[in-house]
Amino acid sequence: MAAIWVYLETKGQVLSKGSLEALGEARRQADASGGSVTALLFGGPGSAALAASAGAQGADRVISVEDPACADFNLELQLALAKRALAGGEADLLLMSVSTHTRELAARLAAQLGVGLAADCVEILGEGGELRFRRPIYAGKAIETLALAGRPA
Repeated sequence: MAAIWVYLETKGQVLSKGSLEALGEARRQADASGGSVTALLFGGPGSAALAASAGAQGADRVISVEDPACADFNLELQLALAKRALAGGEADLLLMSVSTHTRELAARLAAQLGVGLAADCVEILGEGGELRFRRPIYAGKAIETLALAGRPA
């Protein structure tokens, strides 16, 4: 896996805990596979400092948009920005934490880009060059392992 990208969500003037966890997992996967980590951050005024902290948290590169229009989450705007950033096809895997905002963003982004989506995952496994994703099912009473037929998002 060469290029892992992470969509970073903000809570006020800080990166969300889930985004930091996704960034840490991206770094772990990239180190194991010799890949790189790119963070996507679309925030309002003051988000440049958050972009710098993403670099300190493990991102090799940060693609950042600092605009007042991004201060509050706007699905259509975030979708357009993420789609534009990902349009070059550089990302082999996109990670994002689960929230009320990112759940719909991930689904719509995967559909528009024509890539696979594995939601609510708690672990990523690299087996024989193929990625497998683990996630809880049945209210956490069981764990399912799945692979995507298409390129993951």
